[in-house]
Amino acid sequence: MKPDGTGFRTLTSFTGPVMSRIALGSVKDVTFKGAAGRDVQMYVLYPPGFDAARKYPLVHLVHGGRSARS
Repeated sequence: MKPDGTGFRTLTSFTGPVMSRIALGSVKDVTFKGAAGRDVQMYVLYPPGFDAARKYPLVHLVHGGRSARS
């Protein structure tokens, strides 16, 4: 893998048979303005088979980071 996150290559196929039976949702990388106009990064993880017309429960996990005074 390259430092910019590209160039992935498969090293093993050990979990291939199991993973081929599991439906994974998509992930969206989002940045928004937070306190003091600073950028805040978040990931939105969509469930498998996501339908924008439906309503889903929300789980919000906040961790780490610097305070606005830093």
